[in-house]
This record gives sequence, structure tokens and C-alpha cells, in this order.
Amino acid sequence: MTCLFDKLFIYAWEIEGFWDDNYFEPRWIYGDQTESKWLTETKFLDSLSYLPGKKAGIASFEDKDFYIIASKRTLADYPYFLQPYKSNAGLLTAILYELEIPINSGIQHGYIDNNLSVEFKGMPGYKGHSLEIIMKAFESFEVFSIGNDCRIEENKAGRITGSIIAKNPEYLTLQFDKETLDEFDNTFLYGPKAIPYDNLLSSLLSTTFKHSFIELYQCLESLYQVVYIDKLYKSIKPNTTFLDFLQEVEKNLSWRPIGLNALDRILSDTPTHLYQELQGLKKKITGSGDKLAQWIYNHRNRLVHLKPIQNKSSLEVKEWNAVVRDILRISKYWFHEFDDLLA
Repeated sequence: MTCLFDKLFIYAWEIEGFWDDNYFEPRWIYGDQTESKWLTETKFLDSLSYLPGKKAGIASFEDKDFYIIASKRTLADYPYFLQPYKSNAGLLTAILYELEIPINSGIQHGYIDNNLSVEFKGMPGYKGHSLEIIMKAFESFEVFSIGNDCRIEENKAGRITGSIIAKNPEYLTLQFDKETLDEFDNTFLYGPKAIPYDNLLSSLLSTTFKHSFIELYQCLESLYQVVYIDKLYKSIKPNTTFLDFLQEVEKNLSWRPIGLNALDRILSDTPTHLYQELQGLKKKITGSGDKLAQWIYNHRNRLVHLKPIQNKSSLEVKEWNAVVRDILRISKYWFHEFDDLLA
């Protein structure tokens, strides 16, 4: 694709200071008839930026789906339904273009000018540039085929990415322990459809535990109205979806539940084993297991509203792991409960 060459030559000009009138000459990446079909018929279904300059996505060709993730190293572990795929020039070229793979940050100075500008249409024997030469100019990525045993239907790129990151902690800044990472991994692979997976991924990729906690707390926060309205909705059976009904209640009644009361309601109706796990953690940290909702709510407010010098947490890494893990488990339970209403 011409625009890939344009991108590279602009880099050579603006960043490295090279220029050649040959930059304007037509060029392409060599591929046979089959590879040309892959290039033109591959469809991209989903994509996301999970870190600055790092993308992941889902592509489809005929009846086969593929997962792509930017990675400078070969992944040590990945979900059971993924298999490394030996890609062809058509698929790889489509990925470079559609996912806007960035130029290799470690590219050798002058590589683009020396290797790409010297050949172009009209030169004797020119059939197109070698894909290998082009690939060296861009950041690396891995391609996997997605097996039919993949159970993920919605938000596939985000959920697979979350699972991969949980399985490969070298991507992470925070010191999550194995139990917490396994809980994230399990949720991404088997969790309820309606849980906000963007928040889960942001929590996993956070650079501080307080931000990780807040991202997960927002999952519970999104249920504040739900725990009050679901019985009313099921009782009157309005001719509208549950989500539309929630919006109408807020719009016409200007009603939203008080945060602490809603959180207390959620925790009070949480299964005993999950409640006692979080309660035991509070007792270990504070000396008392009472007023659990107030403790969590105060923790949230302290992190969100107060000045940085005031919101320093005294929690240790092990304690933060337990808090994150417990909030994740409780969120997962409640979204399973309301999955049919919210999905």
C-alpha cells in the first residue's frame, strides 16, 4: 500500500533529515494472487490501544478470525483457544495499515532511505518490495488464529488482550500477585458480558494501586441504580429495555441513589463467602470488621476527592492485592446476576 511507504518516507524526512525525489515514485509490497486476495478481503472487526503506541485487534478472512497484538517479545503464555499463525504478506500488510502499526522506535538511522527508496516502479526487474524489509521498519506484533472453542463474543479484542496481559506480567507496572492475576485472567475469559471490561483492563494496566482500585470501584458504581430498580422493572414489565428504563427514571425523576446506601445494599446482598472475605481483610487492616461499606466508600472518596498529599494510602502491596481481588470478585458476581438485564 502506497500510504505505508508515504508514512516511512515522511519519517525519513522529518525525523532523520533524509530526502530523495524518488520518494514520490510508485512502490508496493510484493505478493502473489492468493496474498493479494488476503489483502483486499481481510476485514478488521475490532481494535484497541491498550498502551501508548501498542495496539491489538481482531481480523477476519473468509470464515477464520485472527487476533493481533503488538509485542516486542514472543508471548510466553496466551489463552487456550489461540494458536500462533504463520501469516502471509497480504494479511501482514493489511495489519500494518489497518492497525496503524507505528514505526520501529529502534530503527537504524538511514534504514528507510537506504533500503526502501532505491527501488520503485519502472526499474528493471522491480516486482515489489520484500515484506521482510518493510516489517523491519515497523514495531513487531504477533498474529494468532482464534479457535472455535473461544467463548468470547462481545469486546473480543479487549478481553483477549486482558487475558494475555494477566498471563504475561512483564507488561505490568504494579506488583500483582498470582492469585490476583489469575482472577483477572478468569474474568476476562469467562466473565459476564455486561461487566465494563475497559475498566478491568485499565485497572490491570494502572501505574498505581489507587487508580487500579478506582477503575474497579467504578464497576460497582455502575450498579448503584440497578440494585434499586431491577425488582420494579420486573414487577411492572414495561415495554422497553431495562437500560432504557433506567435512563427514563433518571431523566424524568432526576433520581440517583446515595452512593454509600447503594454500596451498602450491594455488599449486604453479596454472598456470605465474598462478604466475609472482604470483611476479614478490613478487620486485619483496621482491627474491626464493622461498617464495611463505609470503609470502602471512604477509601474511594479519599482517593478521588482529596489532595495528593492527603490521599496517601497506608496499604501494603499484599493488602492492595487483596482489596483489588475482592472488589473484582464481588463485581463479577453482581454482573453475572444482572447479565441478562444489562447485556
